[in-house]
Amino acid sequence: MSSLKNFTRYSAQFLKNTLIRNKPEFLIFFVTSNCNCLCNICFYWRELNKSDSLSIDEIRKISKSIGTFRILLLSGGEPFLRDDLSEVCQQFIENNKISALTIPTNGVLTEKIVDFCGRVLREYPELILSVSISMDGFRDLHDSTRGVAGVFDKATETLRKLLKLKNHYKNLELIVNTVITNRNIDQLGPFIDFVFDNFDINYHDFELLRGDYKDRYIYLPPLEGIKKAHNLIVRNRKRYLKKENANFLEYFAAISLLRLSQRTKERFLTGKKPLFACSAGRNIAVIDANGDVKLCELLPAVGNLKDTNYDFPAVLNLKKAKEFKRTIKETNCSCTHVCFIKLTVSSYFRSIFYLIYSYIIY
Repeated sequence: MSSLKNFTRYSAQFLKNTLIRNKPEFLIFFVTSNCNCLCNICFYWRELNKSDSLSIDEIRKISKSIGTFRILLLSGGEPFLRDDLSEVCQQFIENNKISALTIPTNGVLTEKIVDFCGRVLREYPELILSVSISMDGFRDLHDSTRGVAGVFDKATETLRKLLKLKNHYKNLELIVNTVITNRNIDQLGPFIDFVFDNFDINYHDFELLRGDYKDRYIYLPPLEGIKKAHNLIVRNRKRYLKKENANFLEYFAAISLLRLSQRTKERFLTGKKPLFACSAGRNIAVIDANGDVKLCELLPAVGNLKDTNYDFPAVLNLKKAKEFKRTIKETNCSCTHVCFIKLTVSSYFRSIFYLIYSYIIY
């Protein structure tokens, strides 16, 4: 897909989001609570490995209730532990006409992941399939973070096999995702170079440690360290854009949004008022593996789909959901989660001025 086509698609979606603010365009679905790692940075660890995940019949009902939307992110647990994952995806691709499917993974189940991607790419050539493999540092650090020996080697094996698949399917997007903590901040520069030099991915993404993670000996670095990391991340993104021969329009879109997202995170960490009221529950929402619906991953559930005959819009219209939406706006609720930041930015026309400012000055 050309850079201009990418920019045109993003621009059209930006205009749509600013005009229609209360229609979900991004759904995060924890498709299973089962996991084969023991990550000490996981904010979802209290909910893992339970036996109450929604069945495919229940998911089909949910999908049919939603209507069209743009992006589906399948999370977990480890999404690829779900044996009927292809059928789950089929429901949303065919019923909801999603244009992009994103799946974060620890990369352990190499053959299963590669087989799944090949099948989806063949059957749905117009769909953008984005696979994000978690890598939080070099081998020893990553394996200790994920709580299982050999995870780093499995992740790199999966990535290399997916890169071979990418040579045949231009609609496959490969990303490495790194969670920034006090443990990996000092090796971030060398690790960024390692990933860039060894894997021909689309880009390297980063999240700040967030939520109710298990290991309290792990924490966010000081703000100055985060700012330095942010500058390093911007320089790294520029390398990927240059490698892909991005034109000015896509270069501007990527760098300005990255910088504005970083600025939003830094404002949150210093207790400053957010630039925009978070759009959680309006154009982005969350479904847990057991059917709970949340406006945000870090907020309590507003209802369960089993109580509304699997009608997703009905849950978002419950009294509790409306109260939470008001609370989010009135309390200036914000966080560092890039998915919610980007969807929020895309909801406000005035954000174009912040994007220009971020590109030129910040």
